[in-house]
Amino acid sequence: KTLLFNEDNLFLETVNNDLYQYNLTNKKLLEHKSWKKKSESSMDSNLVSYNENIIFFDNNGLLKKYDINTFETSPISLLKDYSFTSIQKDERNIIWLTSKDNKLLTYEIEKNVYTIIKGLESKKFIIKNTSIIEASMNWIWLGSYEQGVMLINRKEGSFWVFNENNKLSNNVVNGFITDNDQ
Repeated sequence: KTLLFNEDNLFLETVNNDLYQYNLTNKKLLEHKSWKKKSESSMDSNLVSYNENIIFFDNNGLLKKYDINTFETSPISLLKDYSFTSIQKDERNIIWLTSKDNKLLTYEIEKNVYTIIKGLESKKFIIKNTSIIEASMNWIWLGSYEQGVMLINRKEGSFWVFNENNKLSNNVVNGFITDNDQ
């Protein structure tokens, strides 16, 4: 996995759970040895940057943050009762999460507040099976490896499911390219 942290730093997580920081300015590579020992980062988790932290979920689905300066990992205790399956940060610094109990949540880091998005029950798309989330100004896109796409209107809360049964050519969704102005 890769994460462009800021204009100077690129983070790379390997399949062996090693974390490297590459400084694009001075072209130096730093291994974060404590990451492997302390993070238990899930290979299903994206890495999300916020201030001097990487936000992710571990192998148990627990949301954690890793301080890139102190090399310390700590749980985000407000959300300790949930086990997460996917994560993404939008342009407003809101973190979007799906949980193993089939919920879509938002987490506002600065306010330390989370919200459960209600009214998304569907037999065509099981939220806990979401593998990727993407957010734009007006839309939330949930994708999966076997059930297609759930498109959610952020303002109205309405949603649509697209899959092989209604013209999607394949139910496997590996990513989205969105227009952040929409």
